[in-house]
Amino acid sequence: MINQFITLTLLCAAISGVAQQTAKITSPDGKLAVEVSTVSEGKPVFAVTYNGKDILEPSPLGFKSDVGDFTKNMAITTVKQGVVNKSYYQDRIKK
Repeated sequence: MINQFITLTLLCAAISGVAQQTAKITSPDGKLAVEVSTVSEGKPVFAVTYNGKDILEPSPLGFKSDVGDFTKNMAITTVKQGVVNKSYYQDRIKK
């Protein structure tokens, strides 16, 4: 889920038009959803819902750096979805 969110966030980094675009990722059980969209002036925002209830309201996404301003004039160019199957084992935990 986190890998998909990071991938989706990075895909928003292509500079393009100003039309609103939306991409949504849901958990396997469909309860948790992350939605990334571009609003006016191509400003990227994200929101998180669980069971249809807002967990995080639409919040700004992006940053300014020496390379460029990644807070506006953004567009979702490609959405790629896949399945991530990872298991974690902590061998240094106290029991």
